[in-house]
Amino acid sequence: MLNGLIHNRPTAAYCALAASVLLGPPAYGAGSDEMPNVLQIRPQVYVLTARDTNTVVETGSDGTLVVDPGPMAAAAATLKAIHAIAQSPIRYIVNTSLDSSLIASDEVISQAGYSFAAGQLGRAAPVMARQEVLSALINRPGEHLSAWALPSEVYTRPQWNFFLNGEGIELIWEPSAHSNGDTVVRLPQSDVVVTGDIFDDTRFPRIDLSHGGSIQGEFDALNELLNREVITPIPLVGSAVLQGHTGTLVVPVRGPVCDQADLVTYRDMVGTVILRVQNLINHHATLQQVLAAKPTQGYDRRWGADSGDWTTNDFVEAVYRSLSMPHKLQRTEDGP
Repeated sequence: MLNGLIHNRPTAAYCALAASVLLGPPAYGAGSDEMPNVLQIRPQVYVLTARDTNTVVETGSDGTLVVDPGPMAAAAATLKAIHAIAQSPIRYIVNTSLDSSLIASDEVISQAGYSFAAGQLGRAAPVMARQEVLSALINRPGEHLSAWALPSEVYTRPQWNFFLNGEGIELIWEPSAHSNGDTVVRLPQSDVVVTGDIFDDTRFPRIDLSHGGSIQGEFDALNELLNREVITPIPLVGSAVLQGHTGTLVVPVRGPVCDQADLVTYRDMVGTVILRVQNLINHHATLQQVLAAKPTQGYDRRWGADSGDWTTNDFVEAVYRSLSMPHKLQRTEDGP
């Protein structure tokens, strides 16, 4: 059932040397509602952090791409920060999932941009996402979102590519992971991967069972990132490292910018918890017995939480229910 549980960590000396490159320039602002933290990680790529949520901006002469604009409470501050660093108008917005903390400011950021081609939404920048994200937002009970707040360009095939600022932008579907509408964004020329909710370096992964998420899909998505999207750092001490050739930079939904080693650690944690919970299920343990067995032991101090909107017990329950009712993963080949 589980594949790829291998340890592949750079040496401590290499990590210490690479850290000086990964840290980049000092963060801009205090991270408050007035101005998010802004960190330049590549010549054309910035990470904006507002209310603990990461927004990625890729900008150049062709236009500016915004991945996960963030919460509505920080929309004005985020837009101000984008204008401060952007070399061109906002042309595209990408939603990696339907979580409000990531996409609530779509309407504000979209209307501040300009589409390459005039359409029914006029000059606003298009919002791009999986079809499942649009369907879920439209069908949310008791909520009516304006056209500006909904994805205006959706895809249903496994991958959707377009070109901007001298590099291809890859939108990659990871089915039934955090949800069934997760998109990973890869910037191959910049060597940056934006994971959305699939990788949250501040807590255990949130599995949205009500929207098609599953723990096996989460594990498969992490393996997909490691096997296909995230490049190993060059294991050399010297000029190659000093010039910044430290492998793919991985931007999680929350937490600092990471690399392959961080993603391996997270993947191995998920795989270990799956094995522990599956073993308990095989011995006919109930949910309460699984919770009492503490299958996240050894990881709680790093990613656990006793309170908040996603606790350790919430994660364990999601794993238990997901493994008790396995999802069948499907990738459709139709669509734009």
